[in-house]
Order: sequence, then C-alpha cells, then structure tokens
Amino acid sequence: MNGGLENLVELIRSRPPDFDSMALELAQFLVHMENKFNIETFTGIRHNALVEITVAFPTNLAHFLASVVLSEAEFMNVRLTALQVLVEAAKQLADGVDSEQRATVKKVDDIVRIGTVTRRWGQRKTPQAVPKKNLLANVASDFFFPLLVRNHQVVTVLEREPILLSRLAMALGSILALARTSMHIERMCKALLDFVNWIRYHEKPEVRRAALFCVAQILATLPRSIINNDTVWIDKIADASKWVSHLAAKDTDHLVRAHAQGIHSLLSS
Repeated sequence: MNGGLENLVELIRSRPPDFDSMALELAQFLVHMENKFNIETFTGIRHNALVEITVAFPTNLAHFLASVVLSEAEFMNVRLTALQVLVEAAKQLADGVDSEQRATVKKVDDIVRIGTVTRRWGQRKTPQAVPKKNLLANVASDFFFPLLVRNHQVVTVLEREPILLSRLAMALGSILALARTSMHIERMCKALLDFVNWIRYHEKPEVRRAALFCVAQILATLPRSIINNDTVWIDKIADASKWVSHLAAKDTDHLVRAHAQGIHSLLSS
C-alpha cells in the first residue's frame, strides 16, 4: 500500500492511457481516502496527488473541490483538504508550469547540466529556460466563483464554522492575487468585496483578519486607475475604508487592529 501511494504522483504525471476519463473518479476517491494503515507520509502524498490531478484538469477538478468545500455533508477535515488543494494547484498554475510541461522542464535541467561543460567560441553555452505564463489566468473564474457562497443555508452553516469560513476567505484572497492577469479580475474583486461585506463584522477575530486580508489583496490587485476613477469603486473603497478605520481604532483583537492599521495606511497613501 505504501509503495503504491509513493508512486502515485509520478503515475499521474505520466498520464497513462484512459487517465483523462478516470481523473475525476480518482480525485473523488483520494479526497475521501482514510489513512487506515497509519502511513506516515499519507497526508503529503495524497495532497500532492490531488494537486497534480487538479493542475492537469483544472476546470473539472476546481468545480468538484469547491463543491466539497461547501458541502455540509462532508467532514471538516475533508473540506479543509479540498480547500488546501485548490490553493496549491492555483499557485502551481500561476507559476506557469502545468503537468505536461514538467517533462520539458526536466529535459531543460538535463541540458543545463550538459551546457555547463559545453563551450562554443570559448563561451559557456546556457540554454534558455522554458518561458513561464500564468496558466491560472484562463481558468481563474473556475477556481474562484464556485467557492463564493450563494446559498443562504450554506451561509448559515458557515457562520457557525469560523475556522472554515476564515480559511475560505483567505483562499479566495490568495486565488485573486494569483489570478491578477485574468480578464475576469475586476468582476472577481467586486464579488470578493461583496463577500467581505458579509463576513466583516463576524464575532471571531480570525474571520475579521481574513476579511482584512481579502481587502488588502483587492487593493494590491485592482489597477489604481479603476480604484481612483471608477465612481462605483470609489464608493466601495470609501465604505471599506470606514470599516478598516473602525477596526484599526476599536477592534478588541490586537492582531486585527494591527492588520487594519497597515491597510488604513495603504488606503491613505
């Protein structure tokens, strides 16, 4: 069992025949898989395998994982696992190397090693690295929008689960920042700010800190030309600024106050 798990990531990367048709089924199995044999490396291997599948099939897997995160029927550890996989897969896609390019990268690494001892006209020859492109940009909406809560019943449940709610907000802020070159970025920023407006007065400080993190990512991602010149955004930012100022001065949690003071300085600049 242990040997099979350890080889799973490499097997996924090799894309065996018919893998495309069974990728979602494998992900469903892995996300619910339990460590019945007490394998020490189980959690890491499962995480890496799920990330690898999601990078290979981002649209289908992102929607599936988001449904797991928001499902009241799932155990909390399963929901958090799915959320962690989504964020890590988004990071890898944003870094510009998908599952099919990994073999190319390995070949380039091999060439680099050879190139260090290969000379032409007395100069060391260095091969060009594989150019990187933000691969998340084209599928950012598939990672982002399915995570946004729209069902009132789910909203009520999440209000009682501050750990999941805070991590969900952090994940949304992270995905937004990673997808800054997406054509959907302004719509994503608006949707995230609406989400912040729902959670920003939550009684748990970790949720308020996560809401502040989202505002910081919006400010860092949205072009200043839109923030300063779009009348809709001017009103939205003014409202957010009042809330941030209130937290900076009066929140009962010292970390919330500190984070809010930093963002207030950014808003005032």
